[in-house]
Amino acid sequence: MTVKLYDLVTEKGSGPFFSPFCSPARLALVAKQIEFETVEVEYHDLRFVWTPRLGVEKATAPFVERDDGTFLMDSTKIALWLDEAYPDRPNLFMPEAAVPVDVRSAEYKRAVQSFKDAYVGCRDLLEAIGTLYAPRITKKLDPESSKYWIDKHSYKEGEWEKLTSATEQDDGESTSEIQQHLRRLSETYLSDGRQYIASATKPGYHDFALVGMSRLLRSQSAKLFRETFCSPESGSIAEWTKRMDEEVPTPEVWVRDPKE
Repeated sequence: MTVKLYDLVTEKGSGPFFSPFCSPARLALVAKQIEFETVEVEYHDLRFVWTPRLGVEKATAPFVERDDGTFLMDSTKIALWLDEAYPDRPNLFMPEAAVPVDVRSAEYKRAVQSFKDAYVGCRDLLEAIGTLYAPRITKKLDPESSKYWIDKHSYKEGEWEKLTSATEQDDGESTSEIQQHLRRLSETYLSDGRQYIASATKPGYHDFALVGMSRLLRSQSAKLFRETFCSPESGSIAEWTKRMDEEVPTPEVWVRDPKE
């Protein structure tokens, strides 16, 4: 049985793949060289189909259906399972390590914790990106899906109104803020000849998570993607973005992205 990846779209068959959490899971499967099938889901499906079927309080994407027919939800848990289930493939959290990697080792656990710490440190970047993508993505959702989306992100009173009232001037300010965050990331992780976030020479789950953040903008506006993740103002992230496209390509995702 082929692994099935349940990925989030605004509209089945045509809507862009926009989820910052689904993208890392997809890239992990590609990096592991695992054959998988994509099953598109919308917010409506998560609420009315998959929440009761999975027996959870609130179904979220991504989730995978494994070879034995069981389901696993949450992108990081999926990555951890992939490293455990396919130890002979490139390791996601220790991409330079010789395989197989003992996922019970202290070294592996430190690598996983390093990712979690780094991801927490990117909250301000995610918030800045959200200011640009949130109004755009919700315009493509039906009212029921839009409500689910708002509830899922736990927006407090006044926050949603602020996001949806964003202006072109706000776009410029937010773009500059994102560039500053990305430049700091590049100075931290891509200095002294390092080519990737996870390691010096090979991409790993740290990189896939950052690609997920770029997916938010790339799926909504080619212009904003160019001005942030592809901009010289963002430091070495621009070169890193190009390398990631070449190293872990997902043309089936890009084909739905807007050209402008």
